[in-house]
Amino acid sequence: MQVVAGRPLLLALLVAFGLGVLVHSQALPLFEGSDEDLHYAYVEHIRATGTLPDRTTALTNATKQISGHAPLTYLVGAVFADVLNLPRLDDPSALYQRMGVARNPWNTPGNDWNRLDNHNFYYSVGQADPDLGRSLRMLRLLSLSWGLLGIVGAYGAACEVFRARRWALLATILFAFLPTYVHSAAYFNNDISATALATLAIWCALRLLRLGPSSRRLLVLGALVGLAGLAKINALAVAPAALMAVVLVCRPREDWLRLAGRMCLWALPVALVLLPWLIWGALTYGDPLGTNTHVRVGFVYDPPLTLPQLAAQLPNAFTSYWARFGLSVAFYPVTYTLYGLLVLASLAGYAAGGTGWLRSQRDRALVLATFAALSVIGLLRWMSLHPAIPARLILPAHAVFAIGLAGGLLLLARRLPRLSAPLRGYAAALMMSTGILEATIAIAGAFGGLPAPTQPEEDRPAASAIDFDSAVRLVSAQLGGLRLAGDRFPVTLCWDVLRVPDREPAYTVKLIGDSGILSDRTTLFGLGLRPTVRWHDGDSWCETVDIPLSGRARPPASAYDVVLNLLDANTFAADWPAQAASGAPLDPVVLGRVYSPAGDMRATVSDLTAVDATFGELAALRGYALSGDLTPGETVHLRLLWEVTGATPDDWTQFIHLVGDDVALSLIDGAPRGGDYPTNVWSPGEWIADAWTLHLPDDLPPGAYHLDVGFYRHESGERMPITQDGVDISERMATILTFPIE
Repeated sequence: MQVVAGRPLLLALLVAFGLGVLVHSQALPLFEGSDEDLHYAYVEHIRATGTLPDRTTALTNATKQISGHAPLTYLVGAVFADVLNLPRLDDPSALYQRMGVARNPWNTPGNDWNRLDNHNFYYSVGQADPDLGRSLRMLRLLSLSWGLLGIVGAYGAACEVFRARRWALLATILFAFLPTYVHSAAYFNNDISATALATLAIWCALRLLRLGPSSRRLLVLGALVGLAGLAKINALAVAPAALMAVVLVCRPREDWLRLAGRMCLWALPVALVLLPWLIWGALTYGDPLGTNTHVRVGFVYDPPLTLPQLAAQLPNAFTSYWARFGLSVAFYPVTYTLYGLLVLASLAGYAAGGTGWLRSQRDRALVLATFAALSVIGLLRWMSLHPAIPARLILPAHAVFAIGLAGGLLLLARRLPRLSAPLRGYAAALMMSTGILEATIAIAGAFGGLPAPTQPEEDRPAASAIDFDSAVRLVSAQLGGLRLAGDRFPVTLCWDVLRVPDREPAYTVKLIGDSGILSDRTTLFGLGLRPTVRWHDGDSWCETVDIPLSGRARPPASAYDVVLNLLDANTFAADWPAQAASGAPLDPVVLGRVYSPAGDMRATVSDLTAVDATFGELAALRGYALSGDLTPGETVHLRLLWEVTGATPDDWTQFIHLVGDDVALSLIDGAPRGGDYPTNVWSPGEWIADAWTLHLPDDLPPGAYHLDVGFYRHESGERMPITQDGVDISERMATILTFPIE
């Protein structure tokens, strides 16, 4: 730690980082870090059995896909837990039974940019099991320690590259306060340990280039490389970079024989540290790297993604490198734009020149670039094989990217000296504010916020309230419009607690049409943030749940009922009886009806006969198609094509009359498309095809007849104005065809 002594700014940086991580960790609920439940189970498996997890049971054991992960982080965690005498899980397979009371089986975030959504895997684990909570809180301190160690290594590496301490400190800030790095130091995982050890290895490699080879330096470098690989196998990408440093520093000074000896000396600790685990994995499972546990149905692309498909994943890689927590907790887009501007400024520095400085850094640049390139190649390969791969997999090379980013800013500052202080200030302020403040706010918003209280009692529509098992009351439901547009459909529900139930409820909202369920969303109350352990009699709140629509085939101009069901969160049984305020049972509970847009339906109607009739400001009837014989007792099928020219808030009723010399009959009276697409959801620019089945009476007398179409208000009988062929029709019904009855 001599690198810290006498450097108050670095010490202050470490203190700020430590405090920020502690606050972040406190805001992050237990087991909500990526795979934190599996990492914890790995430690408890070692403590209980003294062995590594069985990879052949990766689909069913408590450690799941990380059964094949390198063991260093978990061995250190097990020793740490035993030294502190933390509560032990004698049967790690029982972990999920103990956590089951707090398990959220519906972690399906509806909107990546909506922090107040169902992001959580568990809730209130500390309340449900205090022993688990205490153990995991202490293990998280190990991650903080790894994070601090990584910062020391990053500062040491930056000092090897930058002569000016202010630029070395900037590179360290870029390293330490990357939101993903702060987050990784806030929960128990092996990414942070691998990053710390790989960063120390890079520092030692750069020192080797400056100070020259010695047995001690080669052995320390080899040991750090081996330990980094034993922390997480992707950190082994540092090995070629370290070996390149050995070659670069030895080759000009020594012959090939001595170079080979130096390389062997470096490789000796790598082999001693790493080979036993690799050989054990190869002999026991035929899987030396432990990656086969990730190859399972539903979690692998077969075949792998092509280059164009992989390119489409790069925006996600960019955002997940800077700040993406768990599956979907992210910053707002403007923050990523600010990161992008920082990257562009650095690239502008490299484009502006500075070849002299780069030449002076040639050997260091080769070592750093090798590590960065191998890490990126590994990430892209992993992304081509598995879905939902985040860019935090290249965190072991994070120090390289931080130094490279600072180097570009340095070159730009040399070209534009007046920008030196502003560039450093912008970079440092952006990273520290987002890494400490915004990251914690995002976590707290996603996992710690509570839905807003409902409207005042006097504003509630009590007559429409629905009680579920006399425990929770749906006070009101507001649909996000009448049309299913966009990728998500929001439904806002307001609840009252009548009594705290003795079982955990969840609810599901479904969109159900004639062909079945279009989409649905199941969630715990409060979008996972308000389990019953937080309920009190008389509590009230509102929450908006997003129902996904992306990828759902929606037939045009179709109707869907919005149906609500309450479930038992443990048995999944929909056994919460519902009743209206009147006491009448309700099954199902229909919140309303919504409609898929019509769009352009002209292609569904052929053999049209043109009609020129305009119905108020709503629509124009452009034609009809008729099949069947217009004779007494026959049934004919009439299709109408409407061009929508305006909008109306009213649900007009359509009629079709059969009119003759002495006959006036109503053949049709109802909403367009049988109620599947009423006029109050028609939208300008749509072309709507409507179909009606008409039955002509058996006793029609001979004579001339015509079919007339119109709209009227069901409440008052008022008809919609009509203009046909440029003439206002006083009867307010348009004649679409005439025919004789012989």
